[in-house]
Amino acid sequence: YGINSPQVAATVQFEDSQIQQTVNLLKQVGIYNQTEIVVSGDHGNTALTEAIPDHGPGSIDQYLNDHGIPTDQTTTDRVALVWLQNPNQAQAAINLLSTSQNMAQFGIQAITPASGLGAYMVTPKDRTPDFIVWPTDGSNGTQAVVYDTPPLGKLAEHGGRGASDQNIPLILEGPGISAGYSTNQHVWVMQIGSTVATDMCLQLPDSTYPPLPGTSANNTNCHN
Repeated sequence: YGINSPQVAATVQFEDSQIQQTVNLLKQVGIYNQTEIVVSGDHGNTALTEAIPDHGPGSIDQYLNDHGIPTDQTTTDRVALVWLQNPNQAQAAINLLSTSQNMAQFGIQAITPASGLGAYMVTPKDRTPDFIVWPTDGSNGTQAVVYDTPPLGKLAEHGGRGASDQNIPLILEGPGISAGYSTNQHVWVMQIGSTVATDMCLQLPDSTYPPLPGTSANNTNCHN
């Protein structure tokens, strides 16, 4: 229905009521002050404005094949994951798509080669694409592009690098959380697990990220 629709507003209101019911129940049974509550999401959403063909005429996939760079697989949505029949052609493909004309035609904001994907921690062996095409996200007067079959069928999508995709609410409350604390530093949803574990006096030596700031991460209340 679109991000600003009455249906979405009604869904948010429903979720708010579910949180309120949960808090009321915790208070009724006497464990509210012993419970940590986390309200978060795994991603945001971008209101889409333009669909560019994912395959066939007018698509990145077809363009590469027509210019002597055959693809093996192109998986598209809010990004385009491109595997080439010959990975040695990856830089040539990136150079071809990076011209100002092609970036405008295919709604390209940036292209990340396989060597640059480690920072996203999504590079399993033998499955890493040769490069990822990031479409424009609606910022700075650009269209919010999705690689899908035109006309535009999706009104909102997630998975890109835009602020509306990646910046999400993260609210914590409970005995291990400093009341009224807020931070502007970059935090990760993956820190929730290590935060709750630490406040429960559990050790996670192999956790990817440390506990969130503003929590009792020093285990001062834990008994040896």
